[in-house]
Amino acid sequence: MIGFDLDGVIIPDCDNMPNVGNVGEFYELAAMNMQPLFQPGSESVIITARYQRYTPLTIAWVNRYINPLPRRVYHDRTTESAAGYKSTILNNDHTISVYVESDLEIVEALKRTVRTSCKIVHFSTWVAEQLSELERKQRYF
Repeated sequence: MIGFDLDGVIIPDCDNMPNVGNVGEFYELAAMNMQPLFQPGSESVIITARYQRYTPLTIAWVNRYINPLPRRVYHDRTTESAAGYKSTILNNDHTISVYVESDLEIVEALKRTVRTSCKIVHFSTWVAEQLSELERKQRYF
């Protein structure tokens, strides 16, 4: 199964959005208006390091825009770092074989701390791999 970061992978990250106030304002706007960049599919999980207080907005957005729903949405970070939270999940959920993350620092931290066979991939690398695979398949049709 493949795991995806939410902000920066499935939807643009608020760090790259002009004229958006704080993170909470961004999540509210996203919950109402932001379409996903792609549908992750039912054989996926979403792992977001959004704080627990944003759970209602996160779940509302997933239920509104993701179809089919992923197998699971991890969304209840409390106080630990984003990398620490995601590392704990990836070390405990052995069904995730690939995890796609938008933040290079988190990718590097996860590569050091995840002790399973899960492949940790930066989003841009994953997109390049998917495009390469599509190109390869098109040559044979």
